[in-house]
Amino acid sequence: MAGLSGNASVTDVVTAVAKAELTLQTAMTIRDRVVQAYQDIMKMPI
Repeated sequence: MAGLSGNASVTDVVTAVAKAELTLQTAMTIRDRVVQAYQDIMKMPI
């Protein structure tokens, strides 16, 4: 938010964007693994 208002340095903005991107990638990876585990469980015979 500070970057949008011009109160932050370019380095701070780039660092914040990189951290946000890494967090999003991590969340997506976890989600994909949970979905895959669920699908594997559903394929198991009872």
